[in-house]
Amino acid sequence: RRISWRAMNSLVKRAEAHARAYVAAHFPPTLTYHNITHIEGVAHAAAQLAEEAKLGEEERESLLVAAWFHDLGMAAGRDDHELRGAELATAFLAGEGASQATMDHVRALILATKLAAQANDRLEQLMRDADMSHLASENFPSTIKHLREEREAVTGQPMKKRKWLEENIGFVERTPYGSPEARALWDAGKAKNLAWLKEFVAELENKKDEDKAEKKKKKAAEAPTTGPEAG
Repeated sequence: RRISWRAMNSLVKRAEAHARAYVAAHFPPTLTYHNITHIEGVAHAAAQLAEEAKLGEEERESLLVAAWFHDLGMAAGRDDHELRGAELATAFLAGEGASQATMDHVRALILATKLAAQANDRLEQLMRDADMSHLASENFPSTIKHLREEREAVTGQPMKKRKWLEENIGFVERTPYGSPEARALWDAGKAKNLAWLKEFVAELENKKDEDKAEKKKKKAAEAPTTGPEAG
């Protein structure tokens, strides 16, 4: 069942409004993946997981606020963006009169989205899973296309299609969902996307072999014939 974050309390709604305004004001157009569409998707996923996990109101609130703020630090670059997102969330929550416990909780949830981080509790695992919900998305092909465009724009280096696909295969294979709620919701879609990636790579390999054979055939056809030597 799809759950709208807009059904959450007013603090979450204000967090959403703040995040949308921040992205509009500060995010460069080169962020074709880490943009409001991704943040919105994570918020949707977090709301789904909160419902499936039957979270209490305070836990649900912290998870949803963290979802809206988790990538806002990307405005200043990828390095340490989780830390900057946590700082932005803390400043927002302080302005809202939130308790220190809430600020600390949201901060921990955002920092849990670091790729190398480990979840310390159930809520951090739900946050990590929400951030990776795109691995099971029906829009996965266009999602990784946008991520590749973003990587190329940021690094200034083009990536070969096959290398990019193989990198994604490795990432999907080593990124399991950690919560039972996420596994129930998304494991099937994730497996489908992994199969698509592998089929795509196989098609590229077949085309490469066919092109090689065609070039070899063409080269043989163009080679001059050698007659018997005159004597």
